[in-house]
Amino acid sequence: MSINIVDYKKGISLFKLIQNDGECKICKNIFDSGSGLAMHLRKKHNITFKEYLIKYFKIDINKLNEEWESTEELKKRKEKKRFNSSAKEKLVLKGDNSLSKLMNYNYKCKICGKQVTKTTNLGKHLTVHNITFNEYLLKYFEIDVDKLNEEWENGRELRKEKQFSGFRKYWEENKGKTYKELNGEEQYLNLKKKMKGVFSKEWFISKFGEVEGLKKYKERSINLSKNTYWKEYNKTNKQNWSKVSQELFWEIYKRIFVNYKNIYFGELNHELSCGLQSKNFDFVVKDNKKIIEFNGDKFHANPRLYNEKDIPLKFIGEAAEEIWKKDEIKNKKAIDKGYHIKIVWESDYLKNKEKIILECIDFINGYENS
Repeated sequence: MSINIVDYKKGISLFKLIQNDGECKICKNIFDSGSGLAMHLRKKHNITFKEYLIKYFKIDINKLNEEWESTEELKKRKEKKRFNSSAKEKLVLKGDNSLSKLMNYNYKCKICGKQVTKTTNLGKHLTVHNITFNEYLLKYFEIDVDKLNEEWENGRELRKEKQFSGFRKYWEENKGKTYKELNGEEQYLNLKKKMKGVFSKEWFISKFGEVEGLKKYKERSINLSKNTYWKEYNKTNKQNWSKVSQELFWEIYKRIFVNYKNIYFGELNHELSCGLQSKNFDFVVKDNKKIIEFNGDKFHANPRLYNEKDIPLKFIGEAAEEIWKKDEIKNKKAIDKGYHIKIVWESDYLKNKEKIILECIDFINGYENS
């Protein structure tokens, strides 16, 4: 990385200000250039060239620059710049027309015969003849820039309509077609291969580093859960989960998401059936086939609170033993498919939330399988 040490506005290098003295006044090393000395000061002594000049040479660059700013020289330069700016016309040619093309790439001045290499140089030269570029084009090439621009503006609506009619036609012809149908098998496979792994946890880490990458990956996962199709589906369909269960699942998710790719629960995306028809499980980590079922004490008839013949919910009318049997059959089907299940009772979670959260994390990570 180069270090710019010419920040004295008068145009004199800082190295020259100190009479090309390349000796470092701190450690006595010798340097033959200002950039070398400046880099040494920054890396070795953690001091900028400006600070070094003030401390060892009593030269205050900021002060010198302020003094120079207030001089007549600056006023002259500004006045000259203002004059040149007004003298040279800022020609604007709208649309696809190229000024060079309209002039047939002829950059020879028609007034004095001077040859230049491009339109900008010709524009500067025309100030000598006290004529603007517009006037020059009109007089010597019969090109009326104002008229061309007006015609282009008048055709804007027509061009826009033509463009959108093309879009509409394309949309009507291809509405409902997949990328594969539109672009063919080969292009689809190439895109699929190219996009594989994009926005994955590993992709974020490789792009932003481990700490920032994991943070961005987590933020994206949560944002997706707010906009996913399943979010709208869950709003319009009967939700079979409680707020307290989702509270537990979000807390688990925040602590384990970095290690797993396929996590499912109601508010994140949707509950997963794990291959069972019309049966969903509350929290599923598909990567290692772990299931957490959050059982409400009444809905699932907590055995510590109800006897076999008790009916916890009168509007359902099922006895506790019937509820237990249904849960047993459902869980057994998942176990037969290779899943491990942990049951969390609502009252246990409410009694000691952190204890249950840690138990669930241990279960998911493989420290227990029950």
